[in-house]
Parts: sequence; structure tokens; C-alpha cells
Amino acid sequence: MALRSHRNKSSLRRFVIWAWLPLSLAVGRSGAEEYLPGVLHVELVPGASIDLLNDRYGSTSIDSLPPLYQISVPEGETEASFLLLLLADPDVADAEYSWESETPEGIRQMVVTAVGATIEDYLDQGVAERLRLADAHAHARGEGILIAVIDTGVLASHPALQDAIVPGGWDFVDDDSDPADSADGIDNDDDGLTDEGAGHGTMVAGIIHLVAPEARLLPIRVLDDEGQSTTFMVARAIRYALDQGADLVNLSLGLTEQSSVIDNEIEPTEDTSVGLASGAGNLGSEDPEYYPAGDSRVLSIAAVDSMDIKADFSSWHSSVDVSAPGQGILAPYHDGGYAVGAGTSFATAFVTGIAALLQSIDPNLNQDDLYDLVELGTVPIDDLPGNEPYEGELGSGRVDAFEAVLTLLPTAAAGDRLHDRTPRLVISPNPAPAGRTINLSLRNGGDRNGTAILVDALGREAGRIPLSGGAGTWTGRDGSGRNLPAGLYFIRIAGISGAAANLGRVVLLKP
Repeated sequence: MALRSHRNKSSLRRFVIWAWLPLSLAVGRSGAEEYLPGVLHVELVPGASIDLLNDRYGSTSIDSLPPLYQISVPEGETEASFLLLLLADPDVADAEYSWESETPEGIRQMVVTAVGATIEDYLDQGVAERLRLADAHAHARGEGILIAVIDTGVLASHPALQDAIVPGGWDFVDDDSDPADSADGIDNDDDGLTDEGAGHGTMVAGIIHLVAPEARLLPIRVLDDEGQSTTFMVARAIRYALDQGADLVNLSLGLTEQSSVIDNEIEPTEDTSVGLASGAGNLGSEDPEYYPAGDSRVLSIAAVDSMDIKADFSSWHSSVDVSAPGQGILAPYHDGGYAVGAGTSFATAFVTGIAALLQSIDPNLNQDDLYDLVELGTVPIDDLPGNEPYEGELGSGRVDAFEAVLTLLPTAAAGDRLHDRTPRLVISPNPAPAGRTINLSLRNGGDRNGTAILVDALGREAGRIPLSGGAGTWTGRDGSGRNLPAGLYFIRIAGISGAAANLGRVVLLKP
């Protein structure tokens, strides 16, 4: 397979860790210096000694992740002057500021709203049917897959996550073994928002669990309850996840440009079976491209609304691999209840869950093949009204769990078939305005002639579409050529063996 396009890494300028929280997006003010004062990150060349480096400049080590180190800025130097010295040192492979995040005023407020909901509401929400999770779960449920959730922590005791959380997680914020998702009720970053990060990790974990209910989740806390972190802490978390044997790493966070310390930890995953996913950002713009989503070794995810139109907050870019639902998503919350949220972080969680389904069918998939299958398991959305301006910048389409699973089953099930190859219908575009040509294609045994019968929501026949060689077109009109009312229509197939059941549905919009 050769769907993946490798992107050039951008030069190091400035970074901001962000996550979609009940938050204003964590993105820095233009020109602001947002790094930890008195601290730099340094990567040593092989064989170099951090002790000798510190002796040379009078710096001290604060934290270590060999060959990466956090070191202090020596007396008499500024961060900028010391950075120049380090970059010129032959023992130093790279050096950068210890960038930190902020949630400044003036950025769009995106609120996670706590709601009164039940576990049944969470399990049966519309997005589950839209992604055809039940059909996918008949063949794969993520069994045997370990997913690292690098985020604000997870409320492991939440009823919706029962038995999903495994021991061994770590809290890099408090440096202990309890990566709980919690809030302290204090505006620690003085941005006028209190605990805007709390609940984010629990929601992300809940979405992954909804898609891959038998996958195991390893919570790793790097974002505090204000949604803040540093690049060095994220790098430590990625290495920890890989050391713990994670098959997938969910990174619902990002930077405005590349970080060498994070790059150092992502690099070992290349040519392995480990998959990583990250959101394309919530800036609602094409630039800047977010990192690590922009890295070719990481799936980049944009968010769409309930009609598969790009969510207004979602960033887009030619490096985006796929899109996923990211608006009005119900998920477990850090207080033990549920909340509704929106953001590319949540879209990312859906994709991570689908990747787990694929890995559970074939654990030997390498990273590139896994990503190719995720990209193949989509429905096209570029030609939907509202998405035309973003053609080619929302990835291969909106993910579909069942479509993704079907890409792998014929190979994985050789000898012990997991899939009965029941004919299935692909409808594109969907939704579509009346009068626009809708293409119908019957796969898996659908190369014969038959008829697609349209039925409205009340069960009344609304029209018939001839299928030649398993394909046909429809323009939203009935048998008399009149435009049908906007609404939801179900499609059955007649005249082709094994395809008489309801195979699909199409949303017809107003002309």
C-alpha cells in the first residue's frame, strides 16, 4: 500500500502544548515568549557526557531522558545566549527552549458541558451507529491491544470504564503512580478559567473504549488540570508508553511546530507496529500545521460535525490523514458523570479506537500498513456541500469502523473466516441535496443486476433505482421525477441473493 505521503518537518521556532478541553484552545499570543525561564532542553550526540557539559558551562541537570536532558541556564547567561552556545557545541545534537502552554484571552471559548446522562446514553449515542460500531464489533473489539492515553489522566473508577484501565500508568505532573483525572478548584495559570483541563483525559479514554471495548487503556498524565505541560514531559510520557509495551499512543495534544525532544521519542516507532494519532488542531485554520500531527509517523485527524462537514473549529491541512466526528460527543467525565464536548482531541480518540480494532485482527501490521488501512476505511466527504473549500485537506474521508474492519478481514480470516462477505452498499455523497447525483455501489457479490428500493422513515416506498453490475445513481427524485422531501431514506436491494435486508441509509437535504 502507498497511501501515506511523508511530510517535511518544519524548523523549530516556538511551541504550545494544547488539548481540547472545556477550554479556549491553548495557543500562544503572537510574539510572546512562553517557555520555562532558566531552563533549556538539550540532546547530546552519542558518547557525550552531560556531566562534562554542565562542568563546561556551569549548568546543572534538572531532568534526564538520555540522550535528552533538561538543564539550567548558568548565571550570567540568558536563555537565548546559552541556546546559541549549546547549538555550537560539538557534544550537542540539538537544543531548544522548554516551551510551555497557555490559554490566553481572545481565543474562542470551547466549553465541555457536564450533562445528566446514563451509561446507556453513552453507549447508544448516534455516533456509534454512524460509525457502524455494532457491525465492526461483530468481528473485532480491540482484544489484546494496549493503548496509552497521554493526557490529563483518567478517572479509572468511572462505571463506563470498568475493567478497561490497566495498572502501570504514571503521573508525570505529580511524579507518582496515580494518573487520576482531577480538579483542584484553583485558577493556577491566572487566565480567568478554572480547571479547564479537568475531564479531558477521561473523555478521550471513554471514546476509545466506546470504539474498542476490549482494548486495555494505560493512562499517562502529562497535562495538569489547566491543560498545561512541557515538551520534555510529553517526550518522557511517549518513552514510558513504549517501554510499557503500548501498541497505540493517543496524543490529543499538540505544538505549533516541531519539537526535537518529542521527535526523538517518536522516531523509534518508525518501521514498527506501534501507531500514534494526534489532532490537527482547533484553530479553524490551515496554518500553523500542528505537531506531532504533522509528522509522517503520526496519524493527523481533523474533526467533522454530525453531517460530516468540517467542524468550524477544526484546522485542516494537506497532511491530515482522516477526519472523524468531533462535535456533540458524549463521554465519561472526571466527576463520575458524563459530558458533551467537541474538538479534534475527541476525533483523534475515535481513530485510535478504530486502529485498535484493526490491530486486534492482525497484530503483525506494521505502522505504514495500519495507517493505510485506517485511511482506506473511510467514507468520502470532500464533495459534501460545505467541504468543497477543504478538498484534499480533510484526509481520505470520515472514518467508518466497519469499513475499516472490512479492509482487513478477507486476508486476516483465511482458514477461519470471520466475515461472511454479505453484500454491502456504499453511498456517496451522503448526505446530499436533492437534484445532485448520488452514486450507489454494491460491494462483495454486487456485480449483478438488481434494484435498490428506497423507503422513507414511515416505511413507505419512495422510489426504485436500477442497478447494473451492482452500481446505480439517484438524484433524489421519485419514480415520477419529482424531488422527494428532505429527510432520511433507507435502501434495500432486490434481485441480488443475500442483499434483501436494509443495507444503507441516505440523508437527503433541501435543494
